Amino acid sequence: MVLIFALAGLFNYRITVKDYWLKLTKPELPETVAYKPVGKKMPEPLIQEKIAEEKSILPESYNLGVPFTSQAPEANWQIPFKEACEEASVLMVDTTTKTRNLPLKRPPRR
Repeated sequence: MVLIFALAGLFNYRITVKDYWLKLTKPELPETVAYKPVGKKMPEPLIQEKIAEEKSILPESYNLGVPFTSQAPEANWQIPFKEACEEASVLMVDTTTKTRNLPLKRPPRR
């Protein structure tokens, strides 16, 4: 009987238990790194030398602080927003590299 109540309690709080478990097993992300433009382009031979030097210096992964935007604003999943994941990705990268902020709300239609 106790086992049935325990299982019923776990079933009732399954989302809470799942969230707790995911929080415990969540992998650590590296610290976010701000985007820095490279500036001048190097001639091709110097690039190859620079890459050879940096292979041992570069970290295993980066965590860029890229702002997130949804491809479906206001949860509108109708066409064209259903197919707008590439556009949303380009917008996120563009706002990061040009140090602009994403608009919080879209402008009203005219």
